[in-house]
Amino acid sequence: EDVFSEASIFNFQNRVIDYFESSGKNLINTVFERLTTDQLKELHLKTDIQRGDSFLVGSNIVEYTRIRLIIEVLLRLQRILSKENQIKYNSILEKYSKVSAGHFSSRLPREELPKELENLAFVYHQLIVELKDEHEDEKAYRNFKRVYEEFFKLEKGTIKVKPSKEITSSCLMSPDDDEATYRKKGNVISKGFVAHISETIHPDNPINLITDIAVEKNNIGDAEILENRLSEMVSKTP
Repeated sequence: EDVFSEASIFNFQNRVIDYFESSGKNLINTVFERLTTDQLKELHLKTDIQRGDSFLVGSNIVEYTRIRLIIEVLLRLQRILSKENQIKYNSILEKYSKVSAGHFSSRLPREELPKELENLAFVYHQLIVELKDEHEDEKAYRNFKRVYEEFFKLEKGTIKVKPSKEITSSCLMSPDDDEATYRKKGNVISKGFVAHISETIHPDNPINLITDIAVEKNNIGDAEILENRLSEMVSKTP
């Protein structure tokens, strides 16, 4: 038999994603709904009793500590700066750009962590004030601005580091996945998303089918997901 090429799946996935980003149309979802509608009719399944459940879907991202994330986002901002600004801000960025964010944070003694976070707060504030959304069309700048707003705060004109209790589960987890969120479910910690699946469960049905799939941020509960999906579910399976 022919060996199935993984590159075929990869290239197909990229084409589907590109189409979604340009048109807003999810072709995989379209096919799923068409198949489900046809199968429900063909098999004469009753859809007036359904159940739902969810499971955590981890994002394939680096496990960042707070300081490593702050430095990584800062370094990515540095890469998109103009040559003029790279020279201008070299004096405050040089200490972080000599090594990777992971290497810098791993070598930092624990007792120096609060002081280094304060120093980063000043660096972030200076760049926010002086760049003035100069690179707002760039993802690296949007992540930089988001980290500034989520991890630091201005108090009486002074920039300060937010205490851990003020940082929410919706804060940036990684510059490579700006939609992932944080959730602890029992003893399981997950950074990513939650998938909620609904299926028919009528006792008269010889088999049951999945009727609805939703992927949401993982800090949203099942009840809220169901509430948001209910009207769409009813329209598909009245």
